[in-house]
Amino acid sequence: MAVVSGVALLAISLVAVAHASSAGRLDRSFGDHGQFVLQRTFANASGLDIGQSGRIVFAGSHRNEFIVGRLRADGRLDRAFADEGVATVPAADAEADTTSVAIDRRGGIVLAGMACTDDESACDISVYRLTRTGQLNRRFGDHGTKTLAFPKSFNTDPAVALAPRHRIVIEASSCPNGGVFQRQCDVGVARLQPDGSLDRTFGHHGTSVVFFKRKANNCGLAFGNEFENVGAMALDSRHRVVVLEACGGGRNAALARLKPNGSLDRSFGHRGRVYKDVRMEAAIALTIDSHDRIDVAGPKPKGFGVARFRPSGKLDSGFGKKGNAAVTFASDPRGLDAPNAVDLDSRGRIVVGGRLGFRGEDIAGFARLKPKGGIDRRFGHRGGVIQKRLNYATAIAVDSRNRIAAVGEKYSDVGHMKLVRLLG
Repeated sequence: MAVVSGVALLAISLVAVAHASSAGRLDRSFGDHGQFVLQRTFANASGLDIGQSGRIVFAGSHRNEFIVGRLRADGRLDRAFADEGVATVPAADAEADTTSVAIDRRGGIVLAGMACTDDESACDISVYRLTRTGQLNRRFGDHGTKTLAFPKSFNTDPAVALAPRHRIVIEASSCPNGGVFQRQCDVGVARLQPDGSLDRTFGHHGTSVVFFKRKANNCGLAFGNEFENVGAMALDSRHRVVVLEACGGGRNAALARLKPNGSLDRSFGHRGRVYKDVRMEAAIALTIDSHDRIDVAGPKPKGFGVARFRPSGKLDSGFGKKGNAAVTFASDPRGLDAPNAVDLDSRGRIVVGGRLGFRGEDIAGFARLKPKGGIDRRFGHRGGVIQKRLNYATAIAVDSRNRIAAVGEKYSDVGHMKLVRLLG
């Protein structure tokens, strides 16, 4: 019996080791051998979320309409959703562009998108609410749609998050006039009631504006407009809104935190704002953990970097090396890498996904760090994964089994929307 038990224990150990070493590999049980492709010419995907049931919602745009699709956990279209798994939402007479998406507790979907004229001289941010079956929720806004009255300078890169009592928080950011020499960057935040009306208990009649002033030579002039108008937003456990403004590049991360009523939280950083050198070429994406610590991701030479801030706004010296950590890739980037998204798994590990310059072409890259900033060497090759199924990942989401779903584009697929899933 002792020998049999030893053999059994050895077998269990080998299975455990094999499972651990598979982290970062393509999940062949997902969709078509690890990927799903929605064949819509010239479509692009930029939004992704995973619901409590493990179903994956992705969103993007195609000419003058927004596209929302839902997959089952196995990567197949959920035929019970909209038209055989895909819903289309018209953007009136405008050209649909950047989108973000969130799933509420009832399985409903909130979509935030930017719709512009053909010459992009005028843009609006529209918010849509869909039922769990993929139909426009006619009780929301104007028959399912709400157009935000942000000033024109804020009509870029909308982000969406869900607040308590089914309220919706929308963020948009911009550097006026679009130039890297501009001395001020602005972030607009709005909160909507469940019916789509502005929540007038938030900010100034439902909206709040945060101004970020640039300091001399901190906006990455050598890199032109590579990261212009990049912004991100997340809610912490106390429902405070944290916004990030990359401000055209530069090593400084610009953060601000709003109280639940929309006013600046002056206990954060210096009177509600933080400007900090994070040793990255830009600060692009953020996420917040269960302890309200803020993780900011950005590009580093040959890889991705992450900086962690405490709830007070100070860099967390116990994370990585004096608050900063990085994963490098065995490649020779032809230009700046771009980690477009960051998320946390159930163990508090930090997952980053985006684009790498690899051997003269764009290719999707992923990295994973341990909760304290150390490189998770069980993930891919020394903490990094190069995934050739995508040229870049625009959004990622981690499910309850720590599998990593990513949406993006493969140039050879003529703009089709593509998703892949990696083992966690």
